[in-house]
Amino acid sequence: MENLRFTREQVKEILGQIAQQEGGMNELLRLSMEALMKAEREIHNQIHKDVSNGFRRRKSLGLHKQLVLDVPRSRFQAFYPVLLAVMNDREQEAREIAFRLYGAGLTTQQVGELFEELYGRHYSTSQVSRMFDMAREEVSRWLCR
Repeated sequence: MENLRFTREQVKEILGQIAQQEGGMNELLRLSMEALMKAEREIHNQIHKDVSNGFRRRKSLGLHKQLVLDVPRSRFQAFYPVLLAVMNDREQEAREIAFRLYGAGLTTQQVGELFEELYGRHYSTSQVSRMFDMAREEVSRWLCR
């Protein structure tokens, strides 16, 4: 396929049309993140003489919805996109927020409902409870060190 040449204005128009559709902002977010990770893998492959090896699925938090991203892989499995570290930090932050809400008196059901409203990902009361069990174990280990 030939390289298509768009003007800056044409690109803005296309992106604006996508953004205005239902779920368009999440689609733009997904496309942007996947493009950045793919470009990063190309640089990685050149530097480390590695070879691309498909993609793996990874769920992440979007705008009031869960995103499913295609994360690029390399054959020698030495490639780890910078964006994944940022996404992991965001998920850790979400767990900390949930723990603080629970500590402030919200029930596990209320925390789960709030997270579904904010992040588009439903957490059942048992999932929220297990999340807190893991946090309690970490606190206990830290106190016993």
